[in-house]
Amino acid sequence: MLSTKGKPMADWSLENTKAPSFTLAAHDGSKVKLSDLKGSPVVLYFYPADDTPGCTREACAFRDR
Repeated sequence: MLSTKGKPMADWSLENTKAPSFTLAAHDGSKVKLSDLKGSPVVLYFYPADDTPGCTREACAFRDR
């Protein structure tokens, strides 16, 4: 899968780019606020279709980098 910049998604990152404030649900249902993680490295990864071949390949490429 390609990003809008023509690179594989595994090569596309927004490293050192300031993210907007947000709050998300964690895997256990608790809420995680980005501001609570200030000063820590943060990786936000999501995918639209769980257990599909394309998303699995992208997740493995992300994991293996």
